[in-house]
Amino acid sequence: MLAAAALALSLFGSHAKTAAAPAEVHYGVGRWRIDVHRDSFTGRLSCKVHGQDMKVQRNSVIFHLAAGVETTHAWFKIDAAPARPVSEAFAEEEANGYFPMRGWIDDPAGGDVALPVSYFDGAYKVMIRASPKYHPKTFHVTGLTAAVAAAKNAGCPAESF
Repeated sequence: MLAAAALALSLFGSHAKTAAAPAEVHYGVGRWRIDVHRDSFTGRLSCKVHGQDMKVQRNSVIFHLAAGVETTHAWFKIDAAPARPVSEAFAEEEANGYFPMRGWIDDPAGGDVALPVSYFDGAYKVMIRASPKYHPKTFHVTGLTAAVAAAKNAGCPAESF
């Protein structure tokens, strides 16, 4: 028995092989997709929660209107609620690290609008208009809260998405 163990160690090495978790796992939660990546070296998880022209980043939902569209003075409506300026969210977005005091992380003419995830609990859609010369763009946010919860349940640290 001891000789068989010594032979096995000499043939296969002293490190036991274990089944590794897959490096990439993808989940779907309604219209949302959750991509979980495990770094094979550090074992750390990084995650992306995203939908069509939307992504969750630092407790914010980033909506992409169109490249080259200035969004600093955009307005948004959640479901049937009255329209509100995106500037009302700037302080909270700054606290989330999206708009630091030193300037924009993302180019304001890059066509993106950032709004706190907390705005969308139970919401179905958000409409965003960059300015009066543009038509509003509709984004379907149904299931966002469930998608963020699913990402956390998958082990994604909050700072990773």
